[in-house]
Amino acid sequence: MLNRGSRISAAAVPALAALILVSFVACTGPASPTGSDPLDAEPNVILSQVLDNVEQGGQRLLNVRVPSTSNLEITVQWNDPANSVSATLVGAGCPNFRAAADCQERRSFPRSGRQSREGVIANPAASGTYNLVVENAGPGVETIRVTAALLNWQPTPVQPTPHPTWSYPPPH
Repeated sequence: MLNRGSRISAAAVPALAALILVSFVACTGPASPTGSDPLDAEPNVILSQVLDNVEQGGQRLLNVRVPSTSNLEITVQWNDPANSVSATLVGAGCPNFRAAADCQERRSFPRSGRQSREGVIANPAASGTYNLVVENAGPGVETIRVTAALLNWQPTPVQPTPHPTWSYPPPH
């Protein structure tokens, strides 16, 4: 029961409560009964580059930076089915990975069910900086498309700015 000296009418209390509830829902967005599904998240493309005129025996070196531990997938595509293209992913601390026995490397493999002109490197726990060596074994010159994406990537939510607290009625 409200005090007769109160400045809020009995009808205003439910209206004010509804307004606060609507404001809260508008700020937080629609609720999902199951929560967000990481498998529904769009891949976050962190590298997309076309390497033109890569000659037989030619190599190109690309830098790949993964900002936080993520499921990294690199796709390498080329046009000529007669050419053989491969990619190798190594840590940035292994500039000469062929000569260093302690460098961990991941090599591309053909994606199953796809044309032979596509290779994939998967690293489910990638983090940090990597070197990607893309090679064209030939026999001809090739244009190679490289895409690196973070799968099941969820951006870090931005914390809301706290609002000043107030009480009703406002001080005079």
